[in-house]
Amino acid sequence: MTTEKKKIEVVLANVIVDYPSLFVKANNPKYPKEENERKYTCTFFLNKETHSKEIEEITTLIKTLFKENKIALESANYKVFKDLAPFADADDSLEIVRDFYKLSASRFDKPRVTDRNNQVVINDELVKRGSVVHALVTFQINSYNTLSCKLEHVKHLRDGDPILIANAPRDATDKFAMLKDSIVESDLYDNSIPF
Repeated sequence: MTTEKKKIEVVLANVIVDYPSLFVKANNPKYPKEENERKYTCTFFLNKETHSKEIEEITTLIKTLFKENKIALESANYKVFKDLAPFADADDSLEIVRDFYKLSASRFDKPRVTDRNNQVVINDELVKRGSVVHALVTFQINSYNTLSCKLEHVKHLRDGDPILIANAPRDATDKFAMLKDSIVESDLYDNSIPF
């Protein structure tokens, strides 16, 4: 990890990918943007225990970056890791996320994506939700004196299971078992039923 004027390059080792948009720019349907405003994005999950040293180093480097650029930490948002423990507190089925921090990175032009043999990947079939990767990101202070995390390079190591934050679909088999089928067999051939 190196510190430069207004920039820090950081290598994230063995992190889990969530919702990668490495070949097509992301567009959130809730907040749609014009094509020129969209970015390639990726979210990384860092384990609080196994990545504790890296998390501490990154936080220290970012604080140093703000000091070097004469920006008061009190007035600036330098915390880049989102703690997922509140999700676990709110929903017992999300207990697995308690052990992770989330970090999001993006860029306007395509990031470099390679496989475990360092061959450039040109389609989105390899790196998917749950993949374990190495990543290079750059923290920069922009013209508004806020911190951004720029996605540089993602190296796919292996597939893995995604960490699910969204609630899993509920199983209603027991509830459905109590219901009767109100359509009799002759109704199935009645064209007036609209389905």
